[in-house]
Amino acid sequence: KCPNDITYHNNKCAVWTEMGKTKPDYLDKVLEACNDIIQRRYEMNGALPGGGSFEKVAKIFCRIAVVYEQKKQYDEAIEYYNKALMEDNNRTSRNALRELEKKKGEV
Repeated sequence: KCPNDITYHNNKCAVWTEMGKTKPDYLDKVLEACNDIIQRRYEMNGALPGGGSFEKVAKIFCRIAVVYEQKKQYDEAIEYYNKALMEDNNRTSRNALRELEKKKGEV
């Protein structure tokens, strides 16, 4: 209903991320969709003010990080958490990054 709001696309990707736990091919679908959203962020924000806000883009970067974490590609996940923090430096992203860095250190 609102194609120029990143939240809609992020929620769809959240479902695919959960599905990716049992069907790994969905994780690639999430990465593809999220990268498309990132490329269209300014277009979306122009069509709907706030539709591609920094906070919403940060959530997309976190979604990508979660997918990489599920794939056990920790360096890529860390990279995307850092990108999320550049968009919106919030506690949730900082904590997720810290937990991932601990997890990576244990592997």
